[in-house]
Amino acid sequence: MIGDCYFLAALSALAEVPQRISDMFLTKRTNYAGCYAVKLFQNGEAKIVVVDDYFPYDETPEQDHWAFGRVEKTWEIWVNILEKACAKMLGSYEAMEGGKPCAAFMRLTGFPSDVLRHSNVSVEELWKFVI
Repeated sequence: MIGDCYFLAALSALAEVPQRISDMFLTKRTNYAGCYAVKLFQNGEAKIVVVDDYFPYDETPEQDHWAFGRVEKTWEIWVNILEKACAKMLGSYEAMEGGKPCAAFMRLTGFPSDVLRHSNVSVEELWKFVI
């Protein structure tokens, strides 16, 4: 499982190099069909996931915004598309609750990831693990 906050944190880290995000999108432009193909990973294998551009929206007067992830610029929907594609792959938005950050990175990049508790490891061991 992937926690939604972990998913958004992983996206934020990957977005530090915009090409990483761009490489996930097979559909590079908005289109009249409102369909977007993105590449995600399941068990290390690339999967193409196609989603539409209908996103959950919170219409309550206090909120009035997308129900899940969003960006500051209202015309950008890349976060919503990737989040919806991941939810589709997992079966629902609800399935994205909980989990670990490494699961989000594996789903987005295909690279093996793991959690290392650095308080239990010496600096030398940590560098051996990282390198």
